[in-house]
Amino acid sequence: MRASLLTLLALIGAMTPVLPPAFGASPGFTARDDLEAATQVFRASARDRDLDKRKAGLEGILAVGGKKAWAVVQEEVMRMHTDVADLRELVDRLTLRKESDERVLANLRLRAKKDDSLEDAVKNAVKWLESTAVDLSRQERKLRRAQPWLKVLNERGTQMVLAMGTSDRRSIHKDLGKLIDKSEIWPERLAGIDLLGRVGTAGAGLDLHGVMVDLMKERGRLLSKLPRAEGDALELESRMQDEAAKNGGRVGSGTSEQYNRAKVEGAVMHALMLRMAEAADACVLASSRALAREDEEARARSIKGLVRSLSKLKDGARLRTIEILTGTDTDLARNSALAVLLNEKEPAAIALLIRGMVELGGTAPMPPEFIDGLLTRWIQHEAWIVRTAAAAAISDLRCAPGVPVLIARLTEAGGRERTDLAAGLSHDSMKGMTLLSVLELAARGVPRGAVTIIHDAGDAGDRYRDLAEALAADAWAVALPDLRGHGRSEGERGHSAGLREVERDLGEILDHLAYRMPDAPKVLVGVGLGALYAAHFALARPGILAGLVLVNPLTSLPFKAPEKPKGLSKFFKKVTGESIGSTGYTGALLSNDAEVASAWDANPLTHDQISLRAIEEAGRALGDSMCRLGELQCPTLVLRGDGFAGKGDVPAGESLEVLDLEGASHHLFQGSDAGRGNGALAEWLNRVLPAPD
Repeated sequence: MRASLLTLLALIGAMTPVLPPAFGASPGFTARDDLEAATQVFRASARDRDLDKRKAGLEGILAVGGKKAWAVVQEEVMRMHTDVADLRELVDRLTLRKESDERVLANLRLRAKKDDSLEDAVKNAVKWLESTAVDLSRQERKLRRAQPWLKVLNERGTQMVLAMGTSDRRSIHKDLGKLIDKSEIWPERLAGIDLLGRVGTAGAGLDLHGVMVDLMKERGRLLSKLPRAEGDALELESRMQDEAAKNGGRVGSGTSEQYNRAKVEGAVMHALMLRMAEAADACVLASSRALAREDEEARARSIKGLVRSLSKLKDGARLRTIEILTGTDTDLARNSALAVLLNEKEPAAIALLIRGMVELGGTAPMPPEFIDGLLTRWIQHEAWIVRTAAAAAISDLRCAPGVPVLIARLTEAGGRERTDLAAGLSHDSMKGMTLLSVLELAARGVPRGAVTIIHDAGDAGDRYRDLAEALAADAWAVALPDLRGHGRSEGERGHSAGLREVERDLGEILDHLAYRMPDAPKVLVGVGLGALYAAHFALARPGILAGLVLVNPLTSLPFKAPEKPKGLSKFFKKVTGESIGSTGYTGALLSNDAEVASAWDANPLTHDQISLRAIEEAGRALGDSMCRLGELQCPTLVLRGDGFAGKGDVPAGESLEVLDLEGASHHLFQGSDAGRGNGALAEWLNRVLPAPD
């Protein structure tokens, strides 16, 4: 081995530092000398830009072999994982900054057409954009250089460890477990998870599953604390604004410090939750990889352990366990997944298992029970997410008996069966930890733009499906979010932390749509309280929207604040921002259509709850935004019926128009009013934002 190593090192001698005299030159040569010299060459070559020289240095350390040589390689793997993670984060930040600079420039150019004094501002914005673009390009090049080297390290390092003896591999397995558990550097943890999946001994798959479960439990604890932390920050921000208004712009140092602490605490919690979700996803991939490497007996034990754990887990940990199970491409995993699927009740888990069964494939024909379930049970399931998964499975499997079943489903749905699944355009889509639930419908054909519909107080996005389907048929992509505290989104029913929270959530939805359709126009449609939120967003973030529609915007607040405790209760209970009052909404108040009114009252997703904080913020939106509609730069339609919201004065504006639908209800997109409401919206969209030729 000594001769072959010397030959290899001679080939790369031109790029190496001077080697110690002991290396290959002393009669007292030892394996330690071999390792030290190879380590020196490897570390020097790893900093070279030439990938071939890096590979040559790596081959030198691999030729030495052994656990100590692996420690040197692992050190470089950890460094590169950290570097790649940092570069990806930097590229993401610069990409967002570039998009923001582009929006600012577009807005300035639009305003400069009417105001010559903005010419210098436009030039500066162009310089900022160019500078960001150059910086982004530089970091992208660095990332492109780093990724191939990390791939080589992973592949060759894995081969090196798998060639070691059982004792050394068990020791490495144990060391990686300690690293994952104790390291405070998240990229190192991710690297440890990936390596354990590649080189761990029998049982690594279950060990990684345990890591994932612990991560999701901790994430759940943080998630339960997050709304309170965000609410505290927003409440302190409001207090600061009040103090500044009363004291000529001055704010007390105590309030300012409290606000900064609360803001930092919320940001840290958000960052930790994202890190934990990323690590949990890495555990899923690594666990599946580890299970695939196990022998048949060990794999059978691991799969049984996964199946047993499903009865004890919930939410994101349970769904990720299903992903591990269906990511292990064996007949045993497929049979186990089928047994779980046949008894599963939760829609998201059923959909995940159906997709996993199809992806697993296996050597045996697809089990008859699965085909029968697709054709008779799941294609008819009450949950749309399950029906969609079943339809996709029938199509992917080229299942001939499924053709008439699909035709029957389309006939029942009037040819409008939805096919685009995005049941959670959310912080953590389809993982059971959704902060904000968004139903998304794809446009038929090439999308001409995106419409986001913001529901009323106590309402839910799901109630606007018929409108969304009509818009999708007209080539619009449509997003139907459930605001926090509403529908399927998380949060106390009816509670909102404030306008900042709503603005941020709407911004994330529009950023997602912009990522998928960067050049397509974005339109916001708000109903009732949602109209106040939409107007606030358009004024707070000019230049983003191509159109705004305010449907029966509230002209006064009908909401009832929570009652103050009476008697002895007043000494123990206080009215806070989270105390719940009432919207006063009933089905009969919202719609003249008896069927629609009855459906509202019976719908488990709708309610009449609203917190004191939400009422106060609604009043702020009403007072600050509705009087400034004339300042809006995007085309705006105020669409009104004869409901309780009233018809207050609307400020004049160049791009603002008002359309009254006589006799229409407050909620005019449902029931007997839907024809006129949907038609009025479609006509305005086609006129203001016509479809491209």
